[in-house]
Amino acid sequence: MMNTNHVNGLPVVSIGTGERLGSVSEILLDPAADHVTAFAIAAGGGGLLSSSTPQTRWVSAIDVHAIGPDAMTVENDSALREKPDAGEMTPVSVIVGEKVVTEGGTFVGQVASAEIDEHTMSVTGLEVSPGFFKSKKLVSTVDVITVGDEIVVVADSVCGPPSTHSTRELDRADETTIYEAPRADNDEQ
Repeated sequence: MMNTNHVNGLPVVSIGTGERLGSVSEILLDPAADHVTAFAIAAGGGGLLSSSTPQTRWVSAIDVHAIGPDAMTVENDSALREKPDAGEMTPVSVIVGEKVVTEGGTFVGQVASAEIDEHTMSVTGLEVSPGFFKSKKLVSTVDVITVGDEIVVVADSVCGPPSTHSTRELDRADETTIYEAPRADNDEQ
C-alpha cells in the first residue's frame, strides 16, 4: 500500500530511455473514488532558473509499469498524453480536507490522504486526521458510505462500538464543527 502524499512529487521515469519525464503533480480517481484512473505529470520547465513553465501531461493508470518508493516508471514517453482519457475524474486534492462524519452524525476528522494499492490502483482507505496532536486513523474503503462534494460519510463502526442512539440530530456545535472547520492543508503530515 502507498500513501498518496508519498506518490505526489515522485519522478516519472521512462524504462525505455532512462530519462525523467516529469513528476507526479496530481492523482485522479474515478467518480466513486475507489480506483486511480490517471496521474497528472508536471513535465519540463519550472526549475529555479528556468523561464519556462511546466506542462501538464497525463498518464493513464493502466500505462504505469510500477510505483516504487523512489519513482513511478512507464515503458516510454508515449505513455504521456496531452489530456486525460475521457470520463469524469475526481482529483485526490479535492477530497483531501473534506470533513468526515459517521452516518450517525459523529465528526471523525478531515481527509488527510488516501491509501492506494500500487499494483491494482485501487483505493484501499482514507487517512483521516482528527486534529492537531492526535493520531491519524486509516478508514477502510469498506467503511466509506459516500464521498460527497463537501463531506465524506463513513460507517458508525469507524468510531468504535455503536452508540446507544441509532441516529441523532446534529446540534449547533456539531454543525459548526463540520461546516466551519478549516480545510486540512495538503502538506499536513
